[in-house]
Amino acid sequence: MCILHKNIIINTPAEPVWTVLGDPKQYARFNPNISDFTFTPYDNGGFEGNWMYALGQLKLRGKLRTVVYEPNRQLVVESCGQMKSKWSWYLETDGYWTHLALSVDYTAKWSSVGEVLHELVLEYMHDEVLGEYLRNIKLAAEKVKR
Repeated sequence: MCILHKNIIINTPAEPVWTVLGDPKQYARFNPNISDFTFTPYDNGGFEGNWMYALGQLKLRGKLRTVVYEPNRQLVVESCGQMKSKWSWYLETDGYWTHLALSVDYTAKWSSVGEVLHELVLEYMHDEVLGEYLRNIKLAAEKVKR
């Protein structure tokens, strides 16, 4: 299992961040590795669906579902399939800025490529994309009208 942590400070309160983060229609728009994303929203927030996640030439399909949905505070989504993962977003705010933390715990069937190759190539690629994902959320949230 691999665990990646990313953090970003967003110059807006939590509500505009949640407007972007809590809307599943935004996932494929802001995360460059997600494609073929379909979802069904839950009545009380969150969703379940299917996605394809790409890391370089690797194309991984899976199902995902929301397990924690606390507006302006926390979102946790788990996936299963070729990549089993748990994506946990946490928001902290002082009313002027928001600290968004993302933790991704994952294992994949392709982990058998070897620990060194995984650490040197795949984990690095995944880490870079997650950084871009958070920067995209930041840019979009800072544009949301308050």
